[in-house]
Amino acid sequence: MPIRDISSLFGILMGNDRLRPYDYQLEVARTLLDGHNIVLSAPTGSGKTWAALLPFVYAWVNGTPLADRLLYCLPLRSLAHSLYESTCKALERVAQRFPDMQIPRVTVQTGARKDDPFLQGEIIFTTIDQVLSSYLLAPLSIPKKLSNINSGALVGSLVVLDEIHLLDGQRALKTSLEMVDRLQHMSQFMCMTATLSQPAQQQLAKMLKAKHVALTPDEVKQLPSHRQKERRYYMHLTPLTGEAVVAAHKNRSIIICNSVGRAQEIFQEITHLLGDSETQIFLLHNRFFAADRERIEAQLDVYFGPQATRGNAILVATQVVEAGLDISADQLHSELAPINSLVQRAGRCARYGGERSRGEVHCYLLPCNRQGQMRLGPYRELGSIVEATRQALLASHGKILSFHDEQQILDAVLATMEREQLQVLERDLMQIQQQIAELQRRADGAGTSEVRNLIRHIDNVSVLLTDDTDAWSPYLDIEYLSLPRVSLWALEPYLQQAGELGARILVEEDPEADTYTWVPAQKSLDLFTAGWLIALHPDIAHYSPTRGLVLGEAGPLVEHPARAVSVYPKPNYVCETWLQHAEAVLGQGKKLLVAHAIGWQRVQESLQLPDSNLPLELALLLHDVGKLSVDWQEHIRFWQSRVDPNNETFLLGEPLAHSTFNWAEHQALQAAFNRRRGPHAVPGAFAVQPLIYDCLLSASWPEEQVEGATACIISAIARHHVASAHSLSPFKLVPEAIMQVQRALALLDIQSPLGSDSLLDSPCPQEQRQFKHYLVSDFKWFPLYWLIVRILRLADQASQIEGREENVG
Repeated sequence: MPIRDISSLFGILMGNDRLRPYDYQLEVARTLLDGHNIVLSAPTGSGKTWAALLPFVYAWVNGTPLADRLLYCLPLRSLAHSLYESTCKALERVAQRFPDMQIPRVTVQTGARKDDPFLQGEIIFTTIDQVLSSYLLAPLSIPKKLSNINSGALVGSLVVLDEIHLLDGQRALKTSLEMVDRLQHMSQFMCMTATLSQPAQQQLAKMLKAKHVALTPDEVKQLPSHRQKERRYYMHLTPLTGEAVVAAHKNRSIIICNSVGRAQEIFQEITHLLGDSETQIFLLHNRFFAADRERIEAQLDVYFGPQATRGNAILVATQVVEAGLDISADQLHSELAPINSLVQRAGRCARYGGERSRGEVHCYLLPCNRQGQMRLGPYRELGSIVEATRQALLASHGKILSFHDEQQILDAVLATMEREQLQVLERDLMQIQQQIAELQRRADGAGTSEVRNLIRHIDNVSVLLTDDTDAWSPYLDIEYLSLPRVSLWALEPYLQQAGELGARILVEEDPEADTYTWVPAQKSLDLFTAGWLIALHPDIAHYSPTRGLVLGEAGPLVEHPARAVSVYPKPNYVCETWLQHAEAVLGQGKKLLVAHAIGWQRVQESLQLPDSNLPLELALLLHDVGKLSVDWQEHIRFWQSRVDPNNETFLLGEPLAHSTFNWAEHQALQAAFNRRRGPHAVPGAFAVQPLIYDCLLSASWPEEQVEGATACIISAIARHHVASAHSLSPFKLVPEAIMQVQRALALLDIQSPLGSDSLLDSPCPQEQRQFKHYLVSDFKWFPLYWLIVRILRLADQASQIEGREENVG
């Protein structure tokens, strides 16, 4: 039974049928449901999260989704887990009330918790880094060979950019604005802020062709969390110390440091000062394993959450608590930062009504280096803003500041800079677009330096703690730690002492064959050019359940926990013919298309394509034509004859797509088996190029659209194993290849007989050199390629998982 009243749905989600949305939340809902973009300005604790989620859930449960998925993007690497938990609980209330109703699936994908590496949830809590890196074909925390899977997830999505004011104006903000402009006809966007200056809000809404929704001072005063709020600010002219925190502690205290190292230092100092005191002390940052982080968060809810039952607690944290964590303290201590970050942090003080509506915000100078200059850390490029913030807070020392007062300070410190930034970005948008398009044409995505220039200066790397890299495999389903590469400078004094085992870099030699090696890092600079994973020896780094990843200290070896979702599934295959596999992938692809229906429709409309799934279906059916080569079939049949010669499928004598293979049982045999199959993806794309072109023409597609769609299809086929593949090597198809392809096309009711020139093989040297020029390069066609290659790769994976399950059953 559909829920026709959005206000009633809100009450169910909140667990109180009498609760109703605020007027601004209803205005946001109506605007999103009408298909418009939004720039929303509202204070912390005013319900911005549900302003974004409510219309999506409402449309979803009523069977008329406004987007394929909602990507809720938090700034930096904020804690998405608390939003995930609260949203799951709210949706569970709807499921209990309406058991037959389809409820959107909620997932998390951040650098700290990688539960949804391919962005397949329906409500996904993630970070702006994850989304922008996916858009740039360089998604974080997954191997580069898989880097073209996630970009298609953005097409047809509702993308919510939370606390957009925290984005780096020279990097992440410009890439975000280019992405919004580029995908405005294919996706929907909502930008939310609590501390962007008012002139910048209005200018941003104009640039994004979005409706601007902002709460008036009177509307803010009517919010329960703001009716009695009294937050008094202090600016101290000394650095933050554990001693100052302990001296000022009253019931609940939160300390926010600008770096993990400082947070660990302050935590240790407070722990030593309090000794056996009954005061509970917690440390929270992004370098914990998921289970430990969840344990800490659960404890924080008891001591600092809206329904806290205990007090006398101190939390030491980093910027992770600036957004996405619903906690509040009586005393908040923060290192000096730009005013927008400080006001955001202050939102974790006196956040609730009643007896918890009063609090104090203490700001401290930053420690100085040997030259007497403040260590700005992540704000090193915002020195003038940090200094202006210090002066503004000195002028307000000891005063109670309302939301209106905070907004006036924000405007005074930031308005000119933010307005100038947006003007420059608007002026240079075409240039930024060309720069990003060139990265996407390269197909290997943004490199490390480009990620720094287009997302933020700090890019992350996955970390493995081990004393034996030889015992490690990419197929191990373990959880890695993640940290910014810039943090690796702390290891410089220890690397040479530790020798070759101190730090090692994973180098993928042959991505399609999944071969790799480890290279020693002699200095920290080596780690800045590393791939997606580095290994650290316990002599130079260790892990503690209370302190997280600690760099520069020796410690005991720790076992990495198992991860919930594998990026590198163990390659267990069942023997299947080429045609069986083609049909299985086609079936899986059709299922996946349902989850991308809105994106597919909007791409068709944007490119003015016929209303047809034919480009996707051709890619799904013909993706493995390269396996019909003589070398591939000789190799796979030789292997099958050794490991499972009496297999019924093998005895059919038809061309094979996969042979019997069990990773645990056969990996050693495979390593000793000195026969290379050779690549099949790029040869297959070359082979089917004329066939795909003819199929689209026969379906009455205009020739210009046939050329663009063909480029997208063959690019998806060429890159369905390695995202950057383009090199064509010599190959020869088996004689029965044409008959096999003809039988596959019959699954699409394509019955016209194939000629001898329908499939190509034996490419000459010139054809080998020129093939890459036939791959997609036209800027406007990228979204179609992204969707096809995403669905193809996920369908290929799913067909193997389902096939293994059926075989076991």
